[in-house]
Amino acid sequence: MSSKFNFDEIVDRRGTTAEKWNINEGELPMWVADMDFKAAPVVIETMQEIVNHGIFGYDFVPKSFYESVQNWLKRKHNVDVETWEIIYTDGVIPAIRSSMRALANEGDGVVMFTPTYNNFYTSIFYNNLELIDCPLDYKAGEYTINWDNLEEALSKDENKIFLFCNPQNPIGMNYNLDDLERIAKLCKKHNVYMFCDEIHADLIHPGEEHFSASNIALDAQDNLLVFNSVTKSFNLAGMKAAYVICRNQELKAKLERRFEQDKAMEINSFGVKVTEACYSKEGEEWLDALNEYLAENRKLLETRLTEAFPDLIFSKANATYLAWINTSNYAQDSKHMADFMRFKTGLFVQAGEIYGQTGYKFIRWNYACPREMLEDGINRFIESLKEYQELGISYVMD
Repeated sequence: MSSKFNFDEIVDRRGTTAEKWNINEGELPMWVADMDFKAAPVVIETMQEIVNHGIFGYDFVPKSFYESVQNWLKRKHNVDVETWEIIYTDGVIPAIRSSMRALANEGDGVVMFTPTYNNFYTSIFYNNLELIDCPLDYKAGEYTINWDNLEEALSKDENKIFLFCNPQNPIGMNYNLDDLERIAKLCKKHNVYMFCDEIHADLIHPGEEHFSASNIALDAQDNLLVFNSVTKSFNLAGMKAAYVICRNQELKAKLERRFEQDKAMEINSFGVKVTEACYSKEGEEWLDALNEYLAENRKLLETRLTEAFPDLIFSKANATYLAWINTSNYAQDSKHMADFMRFKTGLFVQAGEIYGQTGYKFIRWNYACPREMLEDGINRFIESLKEYQELGISYVMD
């Protein structure tokens, strides 16, 4: 790993407006999905140039923004995209919610693989749509698609949207190209819009490959929307900028009209230029070094925890900085266990219940932090789970 970037540096985020660190004194947060690393130097330099200019008026989206997206998608994901197929928006979730309003009516169904990102549930709820749960099959730490259940859900006339993330949050699983092609064919067969959130697409474990939904056959993309942003991979969640790939001109016009109605295309003074900086060669170099560091963090986390507790099951993952850990051999209710850990040692990991009906067996652990901080979290976890067992409260559900 390049020594050019110091991911071991501990940056004190207490006393800022960081949601992750809005916690009690002495607590250690490893829950929400942002990273405890400084942004890439090229990003900080770009933002400083904008600040030094001193004027933050209304902006437009220049040709260079579209070119940076096109070059990145081609270079990193082997995706060819035309300028007109890119829609600028101020966030992935705002764009998903606006797209729902554009393409579905109240009461329509949204099919989702679960477990999945918790903000998908709220997006459905606030649009007065119906959740159609299509759980992924789970066995021994590995998830697979239940194709019969998926087709049954998509075949119902009232279900208008299929929403998923690739890689799958919280699992950290990439979908292969065959799976994406098959999903797209089913969506097209049943006239269902396919929404694919790829915000984690650049957080790929070394040696692995990400297949974008935009890689599928063009004749299967008429009803496909792919949502993406630099904000997750480059630790910029506080900066609002994103884009949608849509290859259907009629559909794109409908989306843009709705986005304008919802004010979901507002341009941030930093968002355009920072996206270009992230997608530069310098940004790519930082990202590659980051992914190497994250891989070592995951290896450390999994090794230490399974040595201490052999019956913990880490879900198979090839992307993201999130570990999805089955704790059911030690606690039937992961929320009860996580609350105990926070109370006893201050370790704050995310109980899995917010990600779907089987989540009560799991925790989600964000390991995107300096290694010293991760070691601290591991030690707190081991200490508190040992005490949890000693107190005989491992099983708290009937």
